[in-house]
Amino acid sequence: VSNRMGGDEASARRLWQVVAQSFKAAEQRAIPSEDIDNVGSIAGEERVPFWEQPEDYAETQRKDRRTIFMHDDWVRHRSSERFLRNMLSIPSSGINRALYKELVFVTSVAAFVVAFNCLFVSYQGAGGVVHPGPLNFLDANLKTMSLPALPFTIAMPALSLLLVFRTNTAYSRWNEARTLWGGLINNCRNVVRQSNQYFPDDARHTPLKRRMAA
Repeated sequence: VSNRMGGDEASARRLWQVVAQSFKAAEQRAIPSEDIDNVGSIAGEERVPFWEQPEDYAETQRKDRRTIFMHDDWVRHRSSERFLRNMLSIPSSGINRALYKELVFVTSVAAFVVAFNCLFVSYQGAGGVVHPGPLNFLDANLKTMSLPALPFTIAMPALSLLLVFRTNTAYSRWNEARTLWGGLINNCRNVVRQSNQYFPDDARHTPLKRRMAA
């Protein structure tokens, strides 16, 4: 700090103006924890069901979701009530909108296979007894529609490697963020320590040092 200021009081004043503007901008961008309701949305924001969300909903909402994640947010995120909160927010999840085509396809195929087997082949009742399907008389030689386990067995090693790579990537990002956050804290401490050494102890500079520490 002293090297950049060069002993000039005007430089110190300009530095303080830059710091004050940065803190003001951060406060304007941050969303207070009390403004977030019990399902994770911002207070006053209407939760839109995923079937009513537009195609670009996921992208347009990114700027509103990238807020400052502080300690209170971590406490809320790790609370035992997060399961119920996440379940209540499923209908308005942007992930459903982004993946609704894949979800509809997989669900439709599964429902078709179950309905075909129950109607044309057989089904198992609540008592464990296997009954022929209502339309089994059309063709008694029909076999159960199913997928062989061999493709899944072959794809299992590739899927496991993919999951390992994705997990390692996520951990690398988290570790990088933790390292950057630690470096930021150390740099802030260095700035405060150097400002305490540079500014004199008088009525004009003491509030400035306290603001730097805050």
